[in-house]
Amino acid sequence: MGAAVPESQSLSYELDSEGFKLVADRLVEKAGIHAMLHRQFVAPLMDGDIVIGPS
Repeated sequence: MGAAVPESQSLSYELDSEGFKLVADRLVEKAGIHAMLHRQFVAPLMDGDIVIGPS
């Protein structure tokens, strides 16, 4: 996806940190995960042993 380019002075790759964030967000979305970034909550809402959401 273009977030990594070959390093000119070695055999490794250089990561574009901003590009990596976009790639990581897309992978999380594709996995069906609803990311809740920069959220604050005290305790999760539970249904037995399953977390069903933030309080």
